[in-house]
Amino acid sequence: MLNENWYSIKKNAASVFEFLDMFWNFHDFRVFSIKYDASKNRIDLVLEYDSRTIRVLLRFEGCIDMNFCPAQDFEADWMFGATLCFDEINRFVWIADDECSTVDDLPRYITWIKGMELYYALVDKDDNPIEIPHCILNSDFGKKDWKTMNKHFSPTPSTSSLKPEKTYSLPMGTSISVSYQDLIKNYPPRFKNAVKADLYKMALDVHKDDQGDVRATQCWFNTECLKMKRCRSTQSK
Repeated sequence: MLNENWYSIKKNAASVFEFLDMFWNFHDFRVFSIKYDASKNRIDLVLEYDSRTIRVLLRFEGCIDMNFCPAQDFEADWMFGATLCFDEINRFVWIADDECSTVDDLPRYITWIKGMELYYALVDKDDNPIEIPHCILNSDFGKKDWKTMNKHFSPTPSTSSLKPEKTYSLPMGTSISVSYQDLIKNYPPRFKNAVKADLYKMALDVHKDDQGDVRATQCWFNTECLKMKRCRSTQSK
């Protein structure tokens, strides 16, 4: 611990996985604020959990590089997880995506931050570091999944024993119906996140014999049209 309520992340796999595990791999978090202090060469990133009761401050020190990609709508900014690894000069690389497997050519449509050192703290509504509760500090959520570590310090991609036999090509604007059993047998999901793969297996044990159909429609949403509809809806009220 750096000082009261502040913690540092060591540059090794165990420290990285312990940090991600503590905050559920940042699933269902979103960016609350980003502050850059040029005089201190520092970036403070505050992430907020969807309950609005947990905020985590990540402090990146030294050799800063960042790409911020604002969300286009309210729902899109919730993260399904985050990646933490290192680049070629041993900087921490935090990426707001749990399926990003390379830091050589990071996409511009994902928020990411690089820094030589990384510290974190749980903070209150005024971003003041507070004590981390025992239930979070000693969380063992997904611990079994983090035992399979690779050189990028991210979970080993999961492979399913169910092999897809074919794929659907669904033209824009059309719909298709698929049976549950067809989806399970011929179109198993391919996870890069070990926690999601484990949850899928648990769900499959319960629903593996379900019958019925699921209907899917390929759509294209025009964000400008959606904005106009929201404006009209607001005016009509």
